[in-house]
Amino acid sequence: MTGLLVSVRDSTEALAALNGGADVIDIKEPRAGSLGAAEVGTWHKISHVVAAAKPISVALGELQDDAVFELARQAGGMQFAKIGLSCCKDEFDWSTRWHRAIACLPSEVASAAVIYADHVVAGSPLPEVIVQQAIEFECAAILFDTYSKTNGNLFDYLGEQELRSLCREARRVGMKVVLAGSLRGDLVLRGLGLEPDYIAVRGAVCRGDRRAAVDQSLIKSLADIVHDCSSAAC
Repeated sequence: MTGLLVSVRDSTEALAALNGGADVIDIKEPRAGSLGAAEVGTWHKISHVVAAAKPISVALGELQDDAVFELARQAGGMQFAKIGLSCCKDEFDWSTRWHRAIACLPSEVASAAVIYADHVVAGSPLPEVIVQQAIEFECAAILFDTYSKTNGNLFDYLGEQELRSLCREARRVGMKVVLAGSLRGDLVLRGLGLEPDYIAVRGAVCRGDRRAAVDQSLIKSLADIVHDCSSAAC
């Protein structure tokens, strides 16, 4: 079964995601980019609302931001933490720096690797390079996303055949696969065809663009589609 991950920016949105049927609550600040980190105090408020009802993941920002190390140390109570690799392509020590950031996570927090499909725009390493590094670092999950939220969706940058191959390699070592990247409407159905563990959204469940508040009714509608289509093997 594929689940639905919904990204929220505060405790009010977290409650809407819970009541709407989200399977994972993801914390990020959408006004700060694809993986913008919310305030640590916001993490605590959301954790209090969600309690043990659903797993929580958290965005720590981009690896090139020095704040990522301290944020990683404070991620206790989360199930997953993710760090973007934008602007790392030409940095010779990016993998060492990433490994150091992962090592800062509390022992109970698993690392989720992030592949930006629009890696040329993001200046991030190639998808296949990140997959192999994630395997070496024993990441628990891998997220396929887009860095830019205004210049296309996941499938505009990665074809289904390439995505399927990358997903297969990740699953081979037991990593969970999460698909994001401006997925909505028929694109969600295309994503479900790849049988990911989760479809991840924000903009698709907002009344307006991704910086607006999430809407519980939109979350419920999408959760029903994801769960029904997954169980029926659409």
